[in-house]
Amino acid sequence: MSIVRLKKVTLVGRNQDKQNIVAALQGFGELHIIDKDKPNSAHDLELSPKAQKAYQAIHFLQRTSNPRRALKHARHFDFDRVVAEVLALKDQIRDVADRLEALNDRIVTMKAWGDFNFPPESYVDHFRFWFYRLPVKHRAALEQLSLPWKIVGNQHHELYVVLVSADEPDSQILPVAREHLGSLPLSTLLEQREQTELRLEELQVRRQQLCRYLPQLQMDLDQANNRALFQYVLQQTQDIDTDNDPALTLNSASLFLLKAWLPVKNLMALTQLSQQQGFAFVAEDPQADDSPPTLLQPVKGFRAGADLASVYQLPDYRSWDPSVHLYLSFTLFFAMILSDAGYAVLLGGFLALSWKRLSASMASLLRFMLSGAAVWGVMVGSYFGYEAPPDSFLAPLKIIDLNNYDAMMTLSVLIGVCHIVIANLSMAWNYRHERQKYIPALGWIGICLGGCAIWLQPAVIPTAAVYGLLAVSVMGLLGFSSDRPVNSIPSALLRLTDGLLKLTGLSKLFGDVLSYMRLFALGLASASLALTFNNLAHSAYQSDSGLSLVTGTLIFLAGHIINLALGIMSGVVHGLRLNFIEFYNWGEPGEGYAFSRFSLQQTDVRMEESTHE
Repeated sequence: MSIVRLKKVTLVGRNQDKQNIVAALQGFGELHIIDKDKPNSAHDLELSPKAQKAYQAIHFLQRTSNPRRALKHARHFDFDRVVAEVLALKDQIRDVADRLEALNDRIVTMKAWGDFNFPPESYVDHFRFWFYRLPVKHRAALEQLSLPWKIVGNQHHELYVVLVSADEPDSQILPVAREHLGSLPLSTLLEQREQTELRLEELQVRRQQLCRYLPQLQMDLDQANNRALFQYVLQQTQDIDTDNDPALTLNSASLFLLKAWLPVKNLMALTQLSQQQGFAFVAEDPQADDSPPTLLQPVKGFRAGADLASVYQLPDYRSWDPSVHLYLSFTLFFAMILSDAGYAVLLGGFLALSWKRLSASMASLLRFMLSGAAVWGVMVGSYFGYEAPPDSFLAPLKIIDLNNYDAMMTLSVLIGVCHIVIANLSMAWNYRHERQKYIPALGWIGICLGGCAIWLQPAVIPTAAVYGLLAVSVMGLLGFSSDRPVNSIPSALLRLTDGLLKLTGLSKLFGDVLSYMRLFALGLASASLALTFNNLAHSAYQSDSGLSLVTGTLIFLAGHIINLALGIMSGVVHGLRLNFIEFYNWGEPGEGYAFSRFSLQQTDVRMEESTHE
């Protein structure tokens, strides 16, 4: 990927044609309008209350299961009425679902006591019953009570105790809190639950029916958004005062101007549009005090890299695009942390089941990640914690031993060195015309490679060459880490001091490289946990218990589910951390804001169409 080069265009047209020209530019859809009040920031277009409600209604309907077939030509469609009904339905469903949940909780509590009716207060002279589930080990506490009590049942080492009192007993009267059963018997609660479930089902059916209007809702909302965006751009135009300069008038007509950012590749198309609509424009390169927006140009197959970059921050327009680096390195880190081909294949199966729910870029990233994880898992020879049989075709493919601590730590550190070298190399290339930036970046590259050579001590590299590389790198950092002019001895000393301060980054470099050892540690932990759960399950299988098969299976399934969840979480969190902290520390892609096209909005309505009535 790369950051698209932009031109700053200033458009001039006649005021009487302003609305037609702005409408044509909206249809053109390739301009980022520069806000005249906040020129170096993204558009801040607030949604109206009506639009906010419409978005809530659409989002609610989009999450409906088994929606009814959409109506593409609904007559007498009332946008406001449908939105109001959908939002009211949303509140009703939430209230009924909350009531159903409360009933289920109350029924679970009541089932332990059974189905009985509470006597009227007049029958017991205003005395009331208070219910407790008391552990058998606290049976002696009942003998200390001054209130009447009765054990009405027992189950699972618990006694079901009823106290009789006009007022609520003290909370410390028994070593357990009392049960809150309410005033309704179990049979009544079961009946209410059934009626509540029927009501919830009726509301869900109505929700499915309202999905018929989803395309119309989206269409009307898009039209409202387009009108709001059109009015916003009209406000960004500036009328040109031609009273003092008649040369600025065009056929005695007043003029307006509008400033925007335009991708260079669209200059010819804008030229053709200007000839059709009768306006003029001037295109110029960004100036030093300009802050253009960032527009990433995706390479086929790496679009998800831009999504990863936007998770943390978009790169600055004048910086470099780290999207491909993030895409590839995140895949590698996730694979090393998961370290199991079986887990990768299992996750691939889940991905296949939810394929249609994912965006194309996210599906591409997940496919690449899981493919990489499967390849790495085969290389380390782990399949749900088991190794391939020695005589299988998979056995020779195991070329990495996770239990070889020295080799794995070396590999992790080398990956860290390479990652940081790539970050500095990318920055050096991007700022190749700025000596104060590319020479220090090359200096850090030399220090990384030289330090790695001293640590590994390869016989093919002469020691003198290594120390020479380090010396040149340190000199580059000392001499070019500052743009302070040298015109006297004090200024030279100050510049040298700046270089010495820059060298304090050695400790950060050392810590960042060692941070990549988490790849080995987490991968080994994942493999060790898988092996441990397999051994526990095997031990349960070998036991003499009649439930050995069930127990062993439960241990195996629960253990691997836990380990897989930990592997996914670790792979995502630490994979992103190594990219957005260690890598960004040295690559410094900067922070920009997104290129926002002034175009006609048309949001795709994602909904399963059903012909069932």
